[in-house]
Amino acid sequence: MKPEIRIEMAKPADSEMVGDLVYSLLHELFSEQSHLFPIEKLKKAAAELLLPGSGVWSFLAMIENEVVGMINLNECSAVIPPKNRGAQK
Repeated sequence: MKPEIRIEMAKPADSEMVGDLVYSLLHELFSEQSHLFPIEKLKKAAAELLLPGSGVWSFLAMIENEVVGMINLNECSAVIPPKNRGAQK
């Protein structure tokens, strides 16, 4: 039987963990440039962005109370070039 994955919305108190996870992803993708992503700056940004009303949400994926992944969402506006408007069905 596969373990059950539980999804929980991250709270401002989770900002250190969220910052660490974002850093880990950026380091994995851009290891040679990871010095451009100071971890303390990422943690501070996470603390601000996890506050209600910021338009940003992080969701932690957990297996048996251990964080195994994260999904981040943010409000945004789609920019569609004029020639493509109405082309989608």
